[in-house]
Amino acid sequence: MRITHWAGPAAALHARPISPANPLNELHAIRPAIVLGRAQKVDDNYDAAAHTAGFEVARRVSGGTAVVVGPGECVWVDVVVERGGSGWNDDIGKAGCWMGEQWVAALAAAGLAGAKVHRTGMERRPGSDAVCFAGVGPGEVLTADGAKIVGISQRRTRGWALFQCAIPLRWDVAPLVAVFGPSAEPASDALIRVLSPETAATAVSALADILG
Repeated sequence: MRITHWAGPAAALHARPISPANPLNELHAIRPAIVLGRAQKVDDNYDAAAHTAGFEVARRVSGGTAVVVGPGECVWVDVVVERGGSGWNDDIGKAGCWMGEQWVAALAAAGLAGAKVHRTGMERRPGSDAVCFAGVGPGEVLTADGAKIVGISQRRTRGWALFQCAIPLRWDVAPLVAVFGPSAEPASDALIRVLSPETAATAVSALADILG
């Protein structure tokens, strides 16, 4: 499957048209940004704190809480599945698990065997009310010892499902604590598996082959 590449500010990338005609997309935020989940609430000081810490501000249309994007932060991949197509499921949880299974196979092809899909409901963990990677949701991918390696959130319309996926390239909670305050501090203890850019790129290429 062909990978469509997009580059620009995080807000513009999230505002781009979504179409099953571009089912596999890799997005490159050109500046550091904190992307809030669709329903995530922040106080009146949030924007100023984010800009002081050097982050642009964006909000995505899928669920979850804050994710940091930008150069060196994570690999961001969007997968679009047309209603009725391969990978479609009316059950959101089962659909998420399908996406996770594709990543498990892609990671194995990149040399990371033993990853597994989280198949139960959302697990809120310390810090997850502010930081998305601190929690674990249906379909997200974990290493054998439980460290999160691929985060997945979803958006749905009548015509398609969008899976927004992120693989961390580094993990530093300090900037998020500067923005969110004490609510983000427990995320420093989250179990996170960071990949090298080379390994993550190999996994994305393998995903393209798997999705066909």
